[in-house]
Amino acid sequence: MSIRTSVILLLMAASMSLAARVDIGVDTILRNRLWLYVPGEWFSPKAAWHNYGDTAAGFLAWFRFYHPLDSLVYSESVLVSSLEPGSADTLVFPDYQFPGSGIWTARCSTAASGDTSQANDTLSCQLWAEWG
Repeated sequence: MSIRTSVILLLMAASMSLAARVDIGVDTILRNRLWLYVPGEWFSPKAAWHNYGDTAAGFLAWFRFYHPLDSLVYSESVLVSSLEPGSADTLVFPDYQFPGSGIWTARCSTAASGDTSQANDTLSCQLWAEWG
């Protein structure tokens, strides 16, 4: 292999390592076994985020609840300073209680500088709150 070829290969390898891929995604919204809650009962909203990229990245994570009539009733965020590639972390948000019965929407989302895939940045599910 010539010196010129070696230099070109080294430069290509260096440029590839500089183009690190950032991809933070919402993995799971954690809930009780039946997705059923009692209005007025306090619980801690939790969700798991995963770093699908190949470099450590910091990000902002949101957890929101929407009333059965689609109005936003809960919105909390957590700033994560760094999540290693290939790893996941469960975030716990301030306690919440559903004020009434109905089908509520839980929505988690994330924002990371340079995120290369928006397809996994938002996750939603429905939860039921009804009197027991």
